[in-house]
Parts: sequence; C-alpha cells; structure tokens
Amino acid sequence: MFDKILKALSLFFFLFGAYMIYKEVSLVGLSTLITSLKKTSLFLLISGLILTLINFLFLAGYDFLGLQYLKRKLPFLTVFKISALSFAISNVAGHTYASGSALRYLLLKKFEFQKKEIFILVGFISLLSVFGLMIGFLLALFVKILGAIPVHFLHPFLFYLTGATCLLIFLFYFFKIVPNKRELKIKNIRLKAPSFSLSAKGIFIGLMDFLSLYSVFYLFLASNGDFHLLFVFPAFAFALVLAYLSQVPAGIGVFESLFLILYPHESDEKAIILTAFILFRVVYYIIPFCLAGIYLLIQKPNRENF
Repeated sequence: MFDKILKALSLFFFLFGAYMIYKEVSLVGLSTLITSLKKTSLFLLISGLILTLINFLFLAGYDFLGLQYLKRKLPFLTVFKISALSFAISNVAGHTYASGSALRYLLLKKFEFQKKEIFILVGFISLLSVFGLMIGFLLALFVKILGAIPVHFLHPFLFYLTGATCLLIFLFYFFKIVPNKRELKIKNIRLKAPSFSLSAKGIFIGLMDFLSLYSVFYLFLASNGDFHLLFVFPAFAFALVLAYLSQVPAGIGVFESLFLILYPHESDEKAIILTAFILFRVVYYIIPFCLAGIYLLIQKPNRENF
C-alpha cells in the first residue's frame, strides 16, 4: 500500500512538473528558446563537460569509501570506470538502489564480489549521497541566513524546519548511531554504522558532489544573465532535495518547476533559466547516459575483459 502511494505521488509530481514546464515554455515561446540555445558556444559546452567530469570524480569517492568499508581494494581507474558507468545510468534511470546494484554487480563480479557485498556497497553509497544532499541543504540555509536571501513562495519556517531536521539527524547519527555501532537498514540490507572517520569523509565527498553539481547548473545559468552565485544557491538546493524526494527519475520536471517557483526572477529571465535547464540536462545527464550506454553495448560480448 505504501509503495502504491509513493508511486502515485511520483506520478503526480512528474505531471505537475511537466505542466509547469509546458506553461513556462508557452509564455517564453519555443522559437525564443531555440534562438537562445543556438547562441550556446562550444567553449561553454566543453566547460560544462569538464565540470561534469569533476563531479563524477567526486561521485567515485562514494565507491572508494564503500570499498574501504567492505575492506576491499581495486585500482583507481577500475573504480572510477565502474562508478561513472553506474551513476551515468542510474542518474537518468532512477531507482538508484536497484539500477546501481544491478550495474555494479555486472561490473564487479569479475573481481569475485558476492551479491551481498554489492547490496551493502550500494546501500552505503545511498547513505552517503543522502548525507550529501543534507549537508548541501544546510550550507544553502547558512548562505540564506547570512545573506538574507529570499526564497520565493516558501515560508521561511519551512526552510528552517527542514534545516533543523537535517541538523538533528546528523547529531543523532554522530552521537548515537556511530559511537554505539548500531545497524542501519537501507531497503532490505542491514549494515553496521561506518566509523566516525569514514562517515566524516563521506559527508565531505557529499558536499563536494553537491557543490560540483551546482557549478554545472550555475555555469549555464550565469553565462547568459546576471545571476548572483549565492542568490541562486538556496533555491537550487531546496528544489534539488524535493526533486530527489519525489522519486521521479532524475527529478525531471520536478526540479525545474520548483526552481522556477522558488527563485525570484523577472519575466525576461525565463528564457535564460529554461535554456540553462536544457543545457544542464543534456550535459550532466544525457551525454554521460549515452556514452555509458554505448560503452556497455560495445563491451557486452566481452564482459570478462572489462
């Protein structure tokens, strides 16, 4: 019953996001959007791809820490390749736990990893990625408070309540769960709480993941307009967290619609923001997904030689 409710909510969020994007594109005009996209320089696209690569390097940090947790060791390039392929597919396909487990099992079975180890690894990565979202949101809250930055259509109480909840979870985790080495249940997998050192490293990697992801989006947004780095960040953070919670694959439509609602902007900035959305989706999601798909198709007959 609970799963059905979650699926229904995901569908609702997706349809809501799709409607909001359709409405915004209608206001701007498709021809205006196409003209804006045509102005995109090759240098900007390459810069976005470089920042995406940096983000994938930080994503690989989750896998390195996961292997450290399992007390397993693999060469750097092997771990990066497995991590990049897995995230490139699961970022778009959604259902990160299922898709991440399946891909990592396919790519790690050569190294004699058991299914249980793969599930624990992906559960560990899922835990750290959630921590990354939480620490990113707390940083956004800190920026908002210091700069008195408005977040449109969002009561400050909700913003502060979410931040306080994240902070309490961190305090409970580090002062209760980690010292007592309690078990954590993620999906159907139980894993002992990582050490304080490993958890702290995970939070750092999560923060770098969050900031590098933001840098990709902000690059495309600021390239065609005057958007302050810190002013955009709180709306981006909250929209990203809610898009993740929606369970819609890649948060497609949900992130975009929420950002448009939360970020105070003028009507003449809509085309710039929509263009940034498209470039962000293409460079960070579609290109890595296509490259990973092509690689996996080519390697299919020779998986043992991966």
